[in-house]
Amino acid sequence: GISKGSANALQPRVLHQLNSRHTILKFSKTLNFYLTRYIMDRSFWTTQGPITDLEDDVAVLAAIDALPSDIPSLREAVSQMCLHYRARASEVKPDRFPEIHTVRALDMFKRVLARGGSKSLDSKRTADERTVGCCRDSSLLLVAILRRKGIPARVRIGHAAYFMEGFMLDHVVAEVWDEKESRWRLVDPDVPWDWHPKGKGQTVDWNDVRPGVEFQTSPEAWVAARKGDVDPQIYIIAPSVPLRGIPYIAHNVIHDLAAMGKQELLLWDAWGTLLDIEEESGGITDKHAKMIDDVAKMLLDGDVPAEKVQDY
Repeated sequence: GISKGSANALQPRVLHQLNSRHTILKFSKTLNFYLTRYIMDRSFWTTQGPITDLEDDVAVLAAIDALPSDIPSLREAVSQMCLHYRARASEVKPDRFPEIHTVRALDMFKRVLARGGSKSLDSKRTADERTVGCCRDSSLLLVAILRRKGIPARVRIGHAAYFMEGFMLDHVVAEVWDEKESRWRLVDPDVPWDWHPKGKGQTVDWNDVRPGVEFQTSPEAWVAARKGDVDPQIYIIAPSVPLRGIPYIAHNVIHDLAAMGKQELLLWDAWGTLLDIEEESGGITDKHAKMIDDVAKMLLDGDVPAEKVQDY
């Protein structure tokens, strides 16, 4: 697509502007060729939402502003901030377990800074110096930092192939706009820098996870399952958790929709249609399946307009 920068560069050759989003461009007098393109404004994902809002907290903003702006450094920094309540359960003190219900990024940053003493946000941290959480929380923190630095970023809910062979496990990553390459890239801030598993045949790059292969967004998983291209039963939270397959993927599609609208809720939160789906013991009704079909199809487009997401 046409990036915001390249669109600005073409302004002298704009023949006629139909509206704020559609433009007919005349490339030269000799080449009488017109092109209509959809120009996406990614600024929506550059500003904080209610859950990543840092509320002008002086200490937190100063700590974030002191961080570098490159993705690898920020990913590594955030990978030190959360203690995963399942993956590292033996290190979680009982009185700290309730921290997994922390919703806002600001509260997590404050906790990490308080426990680190004089440490900067990119310091190596012991288990006791972290906030207890999960992949959603690591991704939320990275997205909040990136937005503070003016980089479009959003949380994506989905499924990873690199945790358990043969299964797509419940997971959350950050999706970051790469201005240089004019594309969205998936970044996993939850895993340690020195863990290098293979995902679908090659070592996973945590700064550029292969979309649809090593990590599927829930809309991708839903569409594939509905087409019969994948066995929905491989989509799980954990082998011991009953919720799996189509109902579970549907749950995550709705959470992905909320996250795309900057409502990055706790993964076990339920509301509206989610509550209805959870009560459908015989499977998802045709009505709800059709609705999720529409949502998933919309979210497959990386350049989906923010207004369209918010319409839901």
